[in-house]
Amino acid sequence: MSLERQGDVLVVKVVERPAIAEINFTGNKDIETKELKKSLKDVGFAEGQASIARCSTRSNRNCNASISARASTPSRSRPRSRRLERNRVSIAIDVSEGKVARIKRINLVGNHAFKDDELLDTFQLTGPRMFSFFSSSDQYSSRKLSADLETLRSYYQDRGYINFNIDSTQVAISPDKKDIYITINITRVTCTPSRK
Repeated sequence: MSLERQGDVLVVKVVERPAIAEINFTGNKDIETKELKKSLKDVGFAEGQASIARCSTRSNRNCNASISARASTPSRSRPRSRRLERNRVSIAIDVSEGKVARIKRINLVGNHAFKDDELLDTFQLTGPRMFSFFSSSDQYSSRKLSADLETLRSYYQDRGYINFNIDSTQVAISPDKKDIYITINITRVTCTPSRK
């Protein structure tokens, strides 16, 4: 913005900030584009919004935090912008995900009705197994964990445990960022399963 005087008239000149027309990601293999876009939207950086340098810095930090949350080696994102017609910009973000941390152990706390192994066999996520390196089932994913929690809930309820509840879920990463430990706390089930 600039101010000028033309005789007795004050002239205010403004330049509109360009609107973000699109945000594209390259290099993200394990982290979904939808998840990264949500991370950016949380700080006001989304398609249709005005592009602000301050917001761009915060969005880059948010994007890096989302990537680093699952990586054991340094991760980063590099945004680039390109001017488009009608005062719009296209944002391209190059993602370097780093090495994904692996699940070391999944603990079920409060389970008394079934064997832990029986329940964990229904999960998409697993601890270290002989062929998990090829299947990547021991790589942490919040989306897969949510699906596994729903599978666990269904497993109990399908067997008549209507009062089953997941109290909390903790995901901890080791100091060297190589191993992830997942703890699922469930309510002790006191109801009697229905007979089939």
